Amino acid sequence: MNKILYLLGCFLFVLNVDAAIEADIKHALFKSQSGPFIELNYYFIASSLKYNQIDSFNQQASLEIVITFKKGDEIFQYDKYVLNSPIAQKATNFFDTKRYNLANGEYLMEIEISNIADPEGVLKKSEAITVDFNDQDLSISNIQLLSKVEASADQSPMVKNGYFMEPLPFSYYNMAFNQLTFYFEIYNSDQSFTEDYVLGYQIFKDENASRSLVKKKFKRRSPKSTDALVLNLDLTDINSGNYELEITLQDKNKTVKLKKLIPFRRSNPVLDGQIKAKQNNFDINKTFVVNLTKEELRYSLRAIAPRIHSEDVEALNILIRNRDEKYQRVFLHNFWYVQDSKNTEKTYKEYMEVAKAVDQMFQNGFGPGFESDRGYFFLKYGRPDDKIEVLNEMATYPFEIWTYDKIAYLNQTNVRFIFYNTSLVPNGLRLLHSTAVGELSNKQFKSSLFRTNVNQDQSALDLVEQFFPEF
Repeated sequence: MNKILYLLGCFLFVLNVDAAIEADIKHALFKSQSGPFIELNYYFIASSLKYNQIDSFNQQASLEIVITFKKGDEIFQYDKYVLNSPIAQKATNFFDTKRYNLANGEYLMEIEISNIADPEGVLKKSEAITVDFNDQDLSISNIQLLSKVEASADQSPMVKNGYFMEPLPFSYYNMAFNQLTFYFEIYNSDQSFTEDYVLGYQIFKDENASRSLVKKKFKRRSPKSTDALVLNLDLTDINSGNYELEITLQDKNKTVKLKKLIPFRRSNPVLDGQIKAKQNNFDINKTFVVNLTKEELRYSLRAIAPRIHSEDVEALNILIRNRDEKYQRVFLHNFWYVQDSKNTEKTYKEYMEVAKAVDQMFQNGFGPGFESDRGYFFLKYGRPDDKIEVLNEMATYPFEIWTYDKIAYLNQTNVRFIFYNTSLVPNGLRLLHSTAVGELSNKQFKSSLFRTNVNQDQSALDLVEQFFPEF
């Protein structure tokens, strides 16, 4: 067991974390019959927010959002509102969309977002905005990258021209996406073209100060005052890297009259693994993954979930569900090849020793033990330096407190977790609160920990306050 715990320390990955609110905020400029407007799309990372406990099971975050558009020293437009996250047992990332009419001109856009439950949770952003639309000149709106699009008759800020469109967070296409889908509008083509023109849309790879064409498509379009389009390009054969999507408008002589572009990032580890295998002249069929049974393969993929970047977790789940063994084997091998290209199989086996031990340690009859909250965090952060179990207090649900003297890659000391069990199922403890940056933080956790029909026990309360004196 000591060997397993030692090995666990070798598998901790560096995380990029920030104590403030984490969100992706994008703007897009459009033109309507009533004039130009700006659309703001927010995507909030739930783990960066402080939540209020609504009841024994559900929680909700509340954000105060202040938006100011300034022209010089004058405020042109101002808005202030409270945005509530969805009420849920487990906090999930969420969207919001707002639109504001703006006249042509130059603005300073200032956004301040405050987490109402956390005075230190603040995000500020300022950006210069230029609005320049008219009724004669050919123009293109900003391009919006989408993660989801479907026909809809609903009246919603996320519905435009009969389509529900979910923006793509962080301009990042993980391996779950087989195509790049995007939306934009063309204005006044009927003022610039007397006959059909050519719309080009192409992907360029943009790395190491060089730009190379990856793929392109063309469409013939008829001139219109406004032309709204949802288009897509295949991504299955595009490997990981930084790219640009470029739109061009060309006349019959192939002269480019206007262009617009937007950068994006692609993650495609399965294809990366195939490329590396070819470059290094090794056959995936001659590696350790080919000898794994279907069950071992799926188990191994589930075991690395705590090690996967948060943006790729859903992609990993899709890979596990689709049961395509070829891609599962390539993904698993590539994951460990990146960790240790010289001792890939050895590194994999040592980690699986740890995962299997954690599975047994936290087994609860609802899947592998490493998928329980305690098992997940054990694999993610390692063995706690101290653990206190309180199982038989009448005033509280059974609970455990874990402490870490230091988590180096979080640059954080005195890290504490508290897990509790309201179901009373063996090993059914769930995370209630943590001081770790980026994990669930619940300032009202004590109200959930103590049973409502039993008076608080002073000894239990003293113990909790000893480890969480800030609340």
